[in-house]
Amino acid sequence: MKVLEGKSSGFDIQKLVKNYTQDLTINLAFGSDINVLEDPENTLHNHLSNIFPMLMSRMLSPIRYWRLIRLKRDKQYDESLAYVKVQLVELINAARKKFKVKSQKMPKKF
Repeated sequence: MKVLEGKSSGFDIQKLVKNYTQDLTINLAFGSDINVLEDPENTLHNHLSNIFPMLMSRMLSPIRYWRLIRLKRDKQYDESLAYVKVQLVELINAARKKFKVKSQKMPKKF
């Protein structure tokens, strides 16, 4: 694998699997490759990495403190969520354009 080439020390298998899962999911859902495996500093990936732990933290929290007090990590979560929403709209629009072009090329009758 290109990701592991040139690394003589160990690697984090959990991080590798997480990155692969994000790559695969976005590729399957939207037909777009964000290439997290080769570019771990991808902006969309970084924002997603902020969102999921925060979601888990909020699900397990007995008190919904973020509705009363906005901590720094809550503000980062909001920024990440806004960024991901914009990116997903762009990915969906790009996928719709691809699908529209492909559907026009398909024969009308089989």
